[in-house]
Amino acid sequence: MSDTVRIEMTGDFGGRMIAAVKRRSQPEALDPKMATLAGKHFGLLKRATPKKWTGDTRNQWQLQRNGPADYSITSDSRVMKYLEFGTQDHGPTHAKALFIPLTKKAWLAYTSNLFFSKGNKGTFKVHAYGGYRKGKALKMRVIVLEYGVDYVLAKRVRGIPARHIVRDQRAKVSKDLRLMWKGVFQEAWSEAKVK
Repeated sequence: MSDTVRIEMTGDFGGRMIAAVKRRSQPEALDPKMATLAGKHFGLLKRATPKKWTGDTRNQWQLQRNGPADYSITSDSRVMKYLEFGTQDHGPTHAKALFIPLTKKAWLAYTSNLFFSKGNKGTFKVHAYGGYRKGKALKMRVIVLEYGVDYVLAKRVRGIPARHIVRDQRAKVSKDLRLMWKGVFQEAWSEAKVK
């Protein structure tokens, strides 16, 4: 989508003004300003994205330069979609209950594809295999997860409310772009006045 601005001016000053605007609105001339804006809003998006235990969702944001004065900020995170638009109340699809980690220890054990076995009443034993180092198998360690402390099981959970992180940032980008263009026209005006 491209926006076109038509400016008509007559006389010597008008010609100088149009020439200055054309010169300053070339992609190569705008690139430093656009790079600054893109970097600023990239940082704001990253800070606005919640960080729970690992910061993976926050670190999924990418800033790409597609050409002179052409930048895009994207995220491939599935979780970011849930944070932006929210989710509905839901329950398990294949299991009897949803496993909800309450501590980082439980979350890491659950997401690491470790072997679970039942421990004493209300506990899980998580068997973490250490792998191999210098030809020797490392010992298996057992992590005990306690129900109500490290995790809970639920039949249904409330949905995530939409945070509208990208939508809110889009409004800020529009405002900053308007201010940038205002500055370009003011610089062109000053340049045309001096000559």
